[in-house]
Amino acid sequence: MRKRGQISLFIILGILLLITLSFMFFLTKMNVQRSQRSEFGSTISLTSTQSRVEHLVQSCFEQLAQQLIFSAGTYAGYSVFFTPRSSTYIGLPYRGFTVEPTPTRIIVYLYAEEEKRLPSEIELEQTMETALNHLFLQSGCLNDFIELRDEGWDVSGTEIDSTVDISDNGISLELSFPRIFSKDGDSFQINTFTFESHINFFTYLSFADELINSLTTKLSSLQSELEPMVARGEMTQEQAAIYAQEEVNKILEAFTVQLHEEGYDFYYRESPNILDNHLEPGTFFFIRDRKTDFEFIFGGAL
Repeated sequence: MRKRGQISLFIILGILLLITLSFMFFLTKMNVQRSQRSEFGSTISLTSTQSRVEHLVQSCFEQLAQQLIFSAGTYAGYSVFFTPRSSTYIGLPYRGFTVEPTPTRIIVYLYAEEEKRLPSEIELEQTMETALNHLFLQSGCLNDFIELRDEGWDVSGTEIDSTVDISDNGISLELSFPRIFSKDGDSFQINTFTFESHINFFTYLSFADELINSLTTKLSSLQSELEPMVARGEMTQEQAAIYAQEEVNKILEAFTVQLHEEGYDFYYRESPNILDNHLEPGTFFFIRDRKTDFEFIFGGAL
């Protein structure tokens, strides 16, 4: 009887122990699952925030890069920006540019003082890199990540650098913008952003070079031809000027037709006034791609 009671007691204790162990295992499993869900949720939140930041920076970079490329076209390929503090334009060539009567308009001269001044690939790349670094920080499109800071994120890093590669295939821009975002023990880092444009500056510079060569060659020929005729009294100075203008207009009309057939609009106008005293009045030339509306502008004191 006593043995039978002891056996029953052991069975009861065994069942209680089994229940206790099962309950402890269940609690442990629940805690592990809860921890995994918490970690998974944290990972999703971190990844989502990083994607949001990367999208913001990429969008800002693409918008600014596109604006900078189109702006460079109006300065014959140079990337120019104005610094209000010093009231100067950064990125313009040292010589060969002028300001129209409205001081917000600057025309880069690719021919002046009997000298052709086409920019080199390195010049174009360096001025664009300088402008991109400056304008990206000044643009305000990132708003200093104020929304993220309001959410408790700490943002560290101040470096910025850009690399521009201009080739026959277009323009490649790379922005190095290392920043670390941290909050409650979590952190992520952003680094490099890229942008590609199919606009080919060399095509426009080639057009400019071709036009300048045609005009300067023709004007030199006309000078050799007409000056003796004026000296001999065979025509007046006014008649010589009219004849020379007609010959120049033929070149410009032919160039207009040529570019139109290649998908570009070409027009020009005389400069009535130049504020840069070392240059003579010249002509402003405009080449516009009808597909992209990209416009390349340059001047020539011919």
